[in-house]
Amino acid sequence: MQTLTRTTNTVTAIPGLLGYIPAESVAIAYVRDGVYLLAANVTAEQMNRPGVDHLVRLALTQDAQSVYVVAVAGDRAGAVIQFAEKVAEKMAAAGVEVAAIAHTFAITEGARWTDRRTGNTGEIGDLYSHPAALERLSSYGFPIAPSREAIETWFAPVEPVAELPTAEQLTIGDREPGAKVLRELAETITGYARPSDELAARTIAFLSAGSDTRDVLLGLGKAGTGAGRVLVEIANRARGIARVQLLTVAAVLLYTGGNPPAANIAIDQAHDETAASGEETPVLLSLMTTAVAVALPPNRLQRLINTGAEAASTDYGIEFDA
Repeated sequence: MQTLTRTTNTVTAIPGLLGYIPAESVAIAYVRDGVYLLAANVTAEQMNRPGVDHLVRLALTQDAQSVYVVAVAGDRAGAVIQFAEKVAEKMAAAGVEVAAIAHTFAITEGARWTDRRTGNTGEIGDLYSHPAALERLSSYGFPIAPSREAIETWFAPVEPVAELPTAEQLTIGDREPGAKVLRELAETITGYARPSDELAARTIAFLSAGSDTRDVLLGLGKAGTGAGRVLVEIANRARGIARVQLLTVAAVLLYTGGNPPAANIAIDQAHDETAASGEETPVLLSLMTTAVAVALPPNRLQRLINTGAEAASTDYGIEFDA
């Protein structure tokens, strides 16, 4: 967690706190006792009353003492600044101190910010060497993405893999075939490799083999921070309920692994696939939607990963160790 003491430091920290560089939006850094709690970002399309209410609700649920409101104006200066002022007004009304309302054209090294209330100004520092960015990279393995849209490209569907032969599908959930799938997934994660089409096909079949296999896949969070990325790549080669389930598991692993923006996109994609395929929304997807919306502390979800790892050990003899 990063200590935020100055507006320049805070504005420079925003990309490291969010995981990407925001543009034409309002970013909020939530602080308690001078320590960062979380950051949130509202895009131009979300600049409405529900958007304001969401940001204030986060402050209250996280017991934040103060917030820094950062208007990243771009070419929408009027709308972005107006929304930032509205957020600050509602925060103050809710009893949350507004440490600063900073305005900048873009969050990039060397750009200037100005405090809307005091007129103080400063220069944004190096985003990538800021402690918030370095902590994200060292602790979770995720560098700052150039934009939220860049993260969305991770989730683009590609040509679906062919289904396994029926005979193999019928046994994929058994102890030895299942252990082989889990072992290869863990090796792919720890080796920072891309899953092959063959492994993707067997993972999709394993997921469909029983009611407990999805929970076993959650245990992959113990294998390393790349688990969410690997499951996203497999989900991109699946369709229907299999894609929904894989994206949901990936959302849990991304969120607990320090990448809430990617987890949020995984959830959005899972809901889109659910609607497109006519499936019912899985309970875990609903729970993750709520967890991300209220910024539930990631460690509160660790039990899901621990339970999955225990099931992998008991049912398949596989130990996930990062």
